[in-house]
Amino acid sequence: MDLPISQLPMVIEMGRSSGFWPVGALRPHRNHGIEVCRIRAGRFQWSCAGRTWNLGPGDGYVTLPWQLHGGQDDLGHRGAVDHVVIGLDRCTQAGAWRFGTWCTLDRPARALVEHTLLGLSSPMLSQARPLGPIFDRFWDEVGQRRPGWAGQVRAILGELLLTSARHASSAPANDEDQQVGAALEMVAERLDESWRLATIAGLADLGRTRFSERCVALTGLSPRRWLLNTRLDRARTALRHGQLSVTKIALDHGFATSQHFASAFRRAYGLGPLAWRQSKGGETGAKRPKR
Repeated sequence: MDLPISQLPMVIEMGRSSGFWPVGALRPHRNHGIEVCRIRAGRFQWSCAGRTWNLGPGDGYVTLPWQLHGGQDDLGHRGAVDHVVIGLDRCTQAGAWRFGTWCTLDRPARALVEHTLLGLSSPMLSQARPLGPIFDRFWDEVGQRRPGWAGQVRAILGELLLTSARHASSAPANDEDQQVGAALEMVAERLDESWRLATIAGLADLGRTRFSERCVALTGLSPRRWLLNTRLDRARTALRHGQLSVTKIALDHGFATSQHFASAFRRAYGLGPLAWRQSKGGETGAKRPKR
């Protein structure tokens, strides 16, 4: 559907997409507004501000104008996605947002949206199923354009922002999530070390079970799978951009032997490390890592 729509100047971008996005089609980018998205089908590996999340059906995400986000450049994705980018009169990291005269939310609701979205430790809205019916009504009103449709859409856009904020603020253990995120960042900077679950959980001052639960909620992966995927992702970057030997890369990224690394790499990407390097970054034959 063509944009802009004169009755909806706050809608900067919108889409209801399904199918296959080829390698590079979802390159990291920034929007000029707040993007709210829900995954209807498929699985997506999505990055934001240098961290990566795995999203599946029912999940959503919300990103702010200054946040660089997008898919992994060398991965294709297949699925179905709804998204809309909503422009505010003012939306900055410093706060004091101005929503604009179109917004039907009252002052407490606007304050909740601003405070919650500015404080998010993760753009991922795990199992944000309430977004589904709201998007369905959005597309129905935009598509049918019955009398009063523009006013209905303005109310729906406010509802999308408020529901996203409510879902994020009601997620359990927000402080714990920040601790888990900090622990994962620390591990990602020291991949050559031999990490055990108890040690990583200890960095977050949590027990192993609780840490595992919050890790899955934040990243979509168990700690073990997150660690393996992170090691493989960083090793793949080293293969592409450097001339280090496969053995050196394996050891630098926490694999006990080059054989262990090669086996894990082949299972994840469909090629061994040397063959992948020779294919100039896996442009032929590589696939996304398994969950």
